[in-house]
Amino acid sequence: MNRTLLALLAVLLGAFPGAPLAALPVKTVTLTGNTVDLGGEFAARIARIGGDLSPKEIEAIGVMVTDEYHRKGYTASFVEKLALTRAGTLEVSVHESRITEIDISGNAARARERAGAMLAPLRGGVYNRFEVETALEGMRAALDLPGVECTPRNAGPGGGDVRLEVALGARTSGRFRGALYADPIYGVSPMLGYLHVFGWGILDLRAGAAFREGGASREEGEAVYSTPGAGEGRAYFFTGARGARSVEVWAGRDELEYRITDARGYAGAGVPLGAIGRARAALKIYVRGDSARVEDYRAHALDARDIRLTGELSVSDTEVVLERRDATTFTMKLEPGTGTLSERGYIGASASFRAPLAPAYWLRIIPGFQCDYTTARERYYWTYVFDASMMGFPGDYTASRWKNAGSLEAEAELYPDFLYAGPFVNAAYFLDESGHWCSATGAGARVLLVSGKSRASFAWAWNVAGPASKGALYVSAQAAF
Repeated sequence: MNRTLLALLAVLLGAFPGAPLAALPVKTVTLTGNTVDLGGEFAARIARIGGDLSPKEIEAIGVMVTDEYHRKGYTASFVEKLALTRAGTLEVSVHESRITEIDISGNAARARERAGAMLAPLRGGVYNRFEVETALEGMRAALDLPGVECTPRNAGPGGGDVRLEVALGARTSGRFRGALYADPIYGVSPMLGYLHVFGWGILDLRAGAAFREGGASREEGEAVYSTPGAGEGRAYFFTGARGARSVEVWAGRDELEYRITDARGYAGAGVPLGAIGRARAALKIYVRGDSARVEDYRAHALDARDIRLTGELSVSDTEVVLERRDATTFTMKLEPGTGTLSERGYIGASASFRAPLAPAYWLRIIPGFQCDYTTARERYYWTYVFDASMMGFPGDYTASRWKNAGSLEAEAELYPDFLYAGPFVNAAYFLDESGHWCSATGAGARVLLVSGKSRASFAWAWNVAGPASKGALYVSAQAAF
């Protein structure tokens, strides 16, 4: 059968760049080479196409089909040819890239064997990013792996198919981690941590510092011991100690600085509550005691003693997602307590929520919420408003006993599994230090780089009531090794 190939149209366009081509009569559009069901709605869109179409309009049909494949997770499939028959049928030839090889490395031989058996059903199927991620998440949870990395590679003749390179993480007895970030309150903040797993428990050590103009603004160290159940999804006990020195700023008193030297101890238990969908719920209950020396707080030094009972509920699917930043997490905390600065007692409460949504394979929409409240009237117990949850207000040290902050971020994947970027907005409604309700809104844009267990974030944010040039740069980097 004679065909009018769009390749010929491209040649004609090149030969006569100034001459417009006549529209081509298209009666029907059919897909060839396809086995994937793109759904009835998309089939109806294809069925409605017809009429006299220009070469660019015909080319756009191929782009539309490729985009629909990608939107549904078939990110390696594409339209390879468009051909118009004499009968007026536009044939859209689709190349569906299939998984032809699965290479598994890392961990012990037994784990690799079990992983291969669990991933075997993927072999021969059309590569779908969402289906592969779901299979990897299930495999990681079933084999109790600390991590899984999967890299799709071109395979087969002409690189038209896919080879999955899967690296299984191995549990080690010890692991270092580090971070460096620009804290909106305390300044440049390096942190180093070490976690060691023994047969009789888990020891987590962490040390950090912060520096802003004028010198060190915070120094801290913490050690936490947990019984083995903490890493196995069972009930566990834990105890810890923390020592810290910090320089705080009292915005309501002409940015008066006061210093806190604090020693803290705590002990309690954690209990898994079961599954809610694919998420897991857990409850922690512990007693915390603080002994602090507070200097220049009210023109003189004082000793502060404080004890509180804390109940913390968390619901998260962290255990079944490949990356922690993809996890949906909700936490709620209730803290009744008493102390020398609040002898009649007080109640503190907080809640936070983060839920990444993926309307397209290349896009995340991330809503978030943070609420902090205390009945205590003393500034010592309050929370900074413009911390990492409310960016765009550099140098504002306002504290609040009731802060509500929400955020919405769009994150586009610009380069697969490496480069992400997008805008965000955060807003707060809070009681200021004078007891008046206030609101503030900040906006910005973020670039995120991810490579294995390392990531770096660069954000510029500003107060929407002023120019963007008055904003600030927020940088953070972290790695586990």
